[in-house]
Amino acid sequence: MSGAFEDRPEARMERSTPARAQASSAKRRPITVLLVEDNPGDRKLAEEMLSQAAMGPFLVIHAERMSEALQRLREHHIDAVLLDLELPDSGGMESFARIQRAAPRLPVVILTGLDDEQFALRAVRAGAEDYLVKGRVGPDELGRVLRHACERKMRRKLRESAAAAPKRKRGRVLAFLGAKGGAGVTTVALNVAVRLAASGKTAIAAEIRPQRGTLAMLAGHTRPIAHLGPLLSRPADTIDEAGVLSCLTRAGAHLSFLFGPPPGRETRRVEGGAAGRIVEVLAGQADFVVLDLAPWPDEALRECLRRAAFIGLVLEREESSLVAARQWRETLKAWGVTGFLGLVATQRTPLACPVELERLSREMGRPVVKSIPPAPDSCAMAAKAGKPVIELYEEALVSAGLRALADQLAAESLTALKSA
Repeated sequence: MSGAFEDRPEARMERSTPARAQASSAKRRPITVLLVEDNPGDRKLAEEMLSQAAMGPFLVIHAERMSEALQRLREHHIDAVLLDLELPDSGGMESFARIQRAAPRLPVVILTGLDDEQFALRAVRAGAEDYLVKGRVGPDELGRVLRHACERKMRRKLRESAAAAPKRKRGRVLAFLGAKGGAGVTTVALNVAVRLAASGKTAIAAEIRPQRGTLAMLAGHTRPIAHLGPLLSRPADTIDEAGVLSCLTRAGAHLSFLFGPPPGRETRRVEGGAAGRIVEVLAGQADFVVLDLAPWPDEALRECLRRAAFIGLVLEREESSLVAARQWRETLKAWGVTGFLGLVATQRTPLACPVELERLSREMGRPVVKSIPPAPDSCAMAAKAGKPVIELYEEALVSAGLRALADQLAAESLTALKSA
């Protein structure tokens, strides 16, 4: 285009020194710019400004005609287009329209000698990223406009990709909590997770506590390398997917574990925010997250339970366990926990006069989702072998009860549990 701007003094006022530009852009990814300009002087000045721009570095590919520009777009990877509208074979908004049709996702910045606000507004409304007037722009402004145009275009592309991508359904969180210690919570949680994985669902069994419980031992991972420990020193807002996944122990295509830190290390308290964030990340990675929770009424436990769709309160069929269960029911109510609360009745050893299931349900005001029959020898042998009891003793009544519980919890809706 005629009317080159290399003789206009104001175009040189904002030039940066090459040393400053190189120092500030050393770590930035180079941006490849297609400069569509037929005037040799304007081309030279534009290239010089881009070499000096503090927001560089920029790599410039040049075209003098629209036909050349379209060919460059086919031949090269271009990040942005710096376009003069008046070319020997194209003019006005038609020049912009032809570039846009050829590369609709590329950011286009118009650089022209026409100082017309209405025309500039029209160009931006048509899809141009910006409109710059020759002689009124310096190196830093030109570099900033181009880099910001690329970043805006990239953000839009990422948003479009995210919107188009299929959304993963959040996994169901199943929390098991003992009315008091020794109720068999870990046995129940482990075998439920194993059964869910065996049925083709992805499952993660997790113990979120400051020190490892018995989950690793019962699962046969006596000395797991990965564990929860590295996450306990991090603020909740820095716990991300990559960090949580690095702490998982894989046990097959469908089953993973998150174990607590090993004993003998400095014990760190599990913060409530961190516990909640870990559960949220896990729920985005599997169909089911099965929590093996210790009966410590702290912030971490509260945040875990708040994210659970089902809370299995595991209690033995004896009086002291029923008293403890009633206390937990009131605690959960005070915490505002809204997940479905069901009872899992266990008998680690046969009792002469076990509390009747009907009484458990009546006094707790909650259904007994499943009663697990006593099997102390089978459970002890499974623990010694480091295998889930449903795998080691498939035909045992205890295994049938645990499988049935898992199958109930895998149902589409938990509302059916109310009449179980």
